Amino acid sequence: MIRLVSLSAIALAALAVLLAAFIPQAELAFVAGAVVMPVALCALGCRNRWLLVGLLLLLGVGFALLLGLRGEPLEGPWIFGLPAALAIQIYVLTLVPFLLTVVVHALDWRLSDEDLERIRRVKTTS
Repeated sequence: MIRLVSLSAIALAALAVLLAAFIPQAELAFVAGAVVMPVALCALGCRNRWLLVGLLLLLGVGFALLLGLRGEPLEGPWIFGLPAALAIQIYVLTLVPFLLTVVVHALDWRLSDEDLERIRRVKTTS
């Protein structure tokens, strides 16, 4: 079920971002698509449900911050030499979820004895 919902969300997010590219008034569709896409990608491979809940909260906060910065993005605060809206997009909505997902997957990685035996068989036949 999670797989079907995630793939559907990825398709809808891609459509929203594409729509925003051709319709200037669809900036909210772009922001929504940019927020939904990383969550859906993380949900595809996420074994740890608490990670998914944490990512949803993080991305929800990032989405709220982006909506608060609508209008004059260059007149607002600058973070690490970038306008705040762009810094939130890069760091909060993309980089942090990616790194968090990678670290949790690496810590959660387990191979069963059958998996190890199959790897050994493949290695010896090659």
